[in-house]
Amino acid sequence: MLPYSILKKKILLLFLTFNNINFSYQQTFTGDATAFGGSNTGGACGFNSNSFNYNGNMEVAINAPQWINSLNCGRCVNIKYQNQNSITAIITDKCPECKSGDLDMFTETYQAIIKSSPSRVPISWEFIDCPQPFVDGNIKLRINEINYYWLSINPNNFKCGIKNIEISFNNNWISMTRDDSTMVGLYFNYNSLITPPFKFRLTSVYGEQIISPSYSSIQNELLINQQFQCNSNQNINQASIPNQTPISIPNQTPRPHIRKNYC
Repeated sequence: MLPYSILKKKILLLFLTFNNINFSYQQTFTGDATAFGGSNTGGACGFNSNSFNYNGNMEVAINAPQWINSLNCGRCVNIKYQNQNSITAIITDKCPECKSGDLDMFTETYQAIIKSSPSRVPISWEFIDCPQPFVDGNIKLRINEINYYWLSINPNNFKCGIKNIEISFNNNWISMTRDDSTMVGLYFNYNSLITPPFKFRLTSVYGEQIISPSYSSIQNELLINQQFQCNSNQNINQASIPNQTPISIPNQTPRPHIRKNYC
């Protein structure tokens, strides 16, 4: 039997672990801001020029520990620096060499808030729901290749992060795969025969779910006809959002474009 002092410490540790499961969605992160010459048609998230309204290239690459298997792609962040007015940007890329809390910014983003030549400066930021003009209208599902035996979906124009996508045939819901080891970027894959009619169920980081219309064929773009309501002000369960703790990500993960980092 364990001594009382050790048992007491274990119970306290267990309590703290479970007590930290719930936290505010508006958690503030701190780190360094750097700048790079990005491209919204070549970022690691897999988006193209029509996926979102990038609001004059207000885009950032998120650090590797908070990349979370691409699930933070397409989420918006509110960035603060010293006494400057905060700005909003959208995550479209990954910075493999950045530490947790860092944001590597498009040069336009960097100039908008830092207002100086690219260097390394301390910032703070938090996740927020994407406002207009970043998101306008309803969610879209982009499909680059029409294939009835292997389906890969890149969700676009969503207001808050997407945790999961399921596909349904006759109301039998099947989770689609999201795995960087298979396909880098915010791609949800289904590796089996697609038998129309089919539909999709999208789950946001809040646990909110929306169901698409029923589709009779695969098109390059499928319209959902709905948008997440989202609610940044509520406290939510850790299980319903991507885990923000560091995860192991190989440094040799293939990049879809060459980064031009200025610092």
